[in-house]
Amino acid sequence: MNQARKKSSAEPLVESAACAGTIRIPKGCRPKQSRSTFCRLLLWATCMFFVGSAYSLGILVPRSPEAAPIEPRDAQIQIQIKNDLSVTRIHQTFYNPNPTRQEADFYFPVPRGANVTDFVLYMEGKPVRGEILEREKARDIYEQIVRRMRDPGLLEWMDSDIFRVRVFPVPPRDTQKIEIEFSAPLQAHQGTYRYRLPLRAPSRSGKGHKTAEGRLTEFRVELTSQREFGTVYSPSHEMKITRESGQRVLVEPTDKTRFDANPTFELFYDYREKDLSISLLATRREGEPGFFCALLAPPTDQHKSTSQPLDLTLIIDTSGSMAEKGKIEHAKRALNYCLSQLRPWDRFQLIRFATDVEEYGDGLQPATPASLEKAKEWVAALTARGGTNIAAALERALTPKSSSTSGTLHIVIFVTDGLPTVGETNPDRILELVDRLRDQATPKVDQTSESRRSERLRIFTFGVGHDVNTRLLDRIAERTRAASEYVQPEQDLEVPISALFDRASRPAVTNLKVSFTPDVAFDLYPKVLPDLFYGDQLTIFGRYKQGGAVLITVRGEMAGKPVEYTFERSFPESSDENPFVEKLWATRKIGYLLDELRERGENAEIRDEIVALSKKYGIVTPLTSFLVAEDVPVVESRGTERHDVPPNRPSGSVKRSLLPESSVGLAPSQLGARAAAPAARFAESGAEAVDQAVALKSLKGRMTLPSTASEEMRVLRGKTFVLRNGTWRDLDIESRRDLPRVEVQPFSEAYFELLRHHPEWAEWLSLGERVEVVISERVLLSVTPEGKTALSPEDRKLLGI
Repeated sequence: MNQARKKSSAEPLVESAACAGTIRIPKGCRPKQSRSTFCRLLLWATCMFFVGSAYSLGILVPRSPEAAPIEPRDAQIQIQIKNDLSVTRIHQTFYNPNPTRQEADFYFPVPRGANVTDFVLYMEGKPVRGEILEREKARDIYEQIVRRMRDPGLLEWMDSDIFRVRVFPVPPRDTQKIEIEFSAPLQAHQGTYRYRLPLRAPSRSGKGHKTAEGRLTEFRVELTSQREFGTVYSPSHEMKITRESGQRVLVEPTDKTRFDANPTFELFYDYREKDLSISLLATRREGEPGFFCALLAPPTDQHKSTSQPLDLTLIIDTSGSMAEKGKIEHAKRALNYCLSQLRPWDRFQLIRFATDVEEYGDGLQPATPASLEKAKEWVAALTARGGTNIAAALERALTPKSSSTSGTLHIVIFVTDGLPTVGETNPDRILELVDRLRDQATPKVDQTSESRRSERLRIFTFGVGHDVNTRLLDRIAERTRAASEYVQPEQDLEVPISALFDRASRPAVTNLKVSFTPDVAFDLYPKVLPDLFYGDQLTIFGRYKQGGAVLITVRGEMAGKPVEYTFERSFPESSDENPFVEKLWATRKIGYLLDELRERGENAEIRDEIVALSKKYGIVTPLTSFLVAEDVPVVESRGTERHDVPPNRPSGSVKRSLLPESSVGLAPSQLGARAAAPAARFAESGAEAVDQAVALKSLKGRMTLPSTASEEMRVLRGKTFVLRNGTWRDLDIESRRDLPRVEVQPFSEAYFELLRHHPEWAEWLSLGERVEVVISERVLLSVTPEGKTALSPEDRKLLGI
């Protein structure tokens, strides 16, 4: 097949070769900025053929109703954002399974404010032209398709105009390649820019024809600017963010195979105002406290030379079990890597423990070349034997033998693969020991009325394998503003330990505190802020009492010296922007509440709060399924597993939950049939304990939206729907059965009239042909085949039409 390319510079007009009465639009000019409701609905009309994770960015629809659907195959997406102008180029491949060539229409959603700047069609060397459909013309086409196909899943993606082009011929049982490029300027809100790209179009109602799934082979975002970037954040997908310089950032998926978890890609970024930058994203329903997300980004990497000196203590378990699967050799390589990264003004300490404890030298040693060389020889001679004396190792490490210089950060990396078996073995008493030694080793540098302590100690814990006490390791790390990690027995320890050292040894700002004036923020997560590291960023979720101007003050220490930054921002009085913020706040809160249950044991008040949040936001995880079991309404079951597994679960780990083993994998409907949910059961060691610890960490630090929790539960635009006896029912109905009721037949004139006046309801109605939802606390709208086809004046008044 040959390629025919039409550049905007060579082709000044975009026109349709598909229809009589061609509309000619100057290329690069956009239709009017009115809300193109039915133009956007048209896109979903063309998406009915595709379900699952097909990457249906553009749709190729055969004109013959008898033809099998044309299937999406590979897709490549390249996004360049240069000085706040986005250029998006998409390459798509389609497959025609029909034995005859087809005449088809290619539809593509063009974001509002964007211009189609390039279109490439590989089709027998013939040039092809397209058009952008404006609202009025799109409305007629949309209604024809939706009435014919009767799929409520066509009602989504409501924010685009439609680019359309006739494609003929589409070769039989062969592929068709299409490329499209569009550009759009990005606008800032409170200094933060947002880029959005719809990725796929699944049919929620299940009426779409099953086809081969598309495959995303490339996704890349490149940001360049003359200014220096601050925070770069995607709430929709897990992305790897690489800062090549202050003016150039690359963003790529951490895992392309999981990239279809959410149907729209979102990216936020801002520019650095000071050494520290902050972005504020918020959402609020009128009359209720709002939700916000604050993102903090540190100075760029070139400021690392000013970072504070480091005292490093490496504690390695050399008990007999470390000889298994080469763990001791992996650990020794990791120790050597950490030693090789020390600077001349740093100090180090090496401790190995088994039944006894042995230390290299006496206390902290200067990081001179000669001292480091001897230390590496000591590491090379380590062997694995004996028991596990955790308490003695920590006591040796935290007992000060030399004074700390002002501004020195003490990083401890503690690695073990076993439970405490020698000396003090009680986890609670070991924690008390750590608390006492931490307080003794931490000097008071601020003798003001608050007598605050400048915290210099961080203990990062590594649990290797399953035979570790996860509660002990987690608590040791949390009490020093550090973190715990777990690796599988067969994993190479060198990789995660080296990565943690690179990050933790060079903090940009330590001992962070954030305050708001006026004092309107509450229920913040994380509760205690960790350090902010170079090349990283910190995300805080919380709630606010009222809208208006707010002064955000960030305090901490940089290179051991106090710093303070202030930022003027504002919380919206009412806004439906950034709805992801609310669910991510709830996800983090559930993680912290579960951690409280883990620490305190069964507690009815905490349990009820978790149940309420889980139901409201549809957050069903391996850790919350046991709680929602008794409260989720009985719904139709499809017999598939409903757990949302944290994406960072260690490879090879066994999927477990807090349910009895016989309950793992049951659908919510099956769980709901039980007489009562079991009490919370947290293990302290074993594979189950490691899985629980990893899942808790994922919930407490969640930055991206989890995939849909269950095929029987959906959260859309702040409402939770449960599938009950074939009807998607808004959970708010349980308390509002006294409201007047309006019943509407799907795909009728009344149905389309609703959507013309309230396009924001389309996401709710896209669930299926039977939907019940409370509208503005004043009316219960029921979409049902038994409903009316035309609205009465009284109906219109109730529905605000």
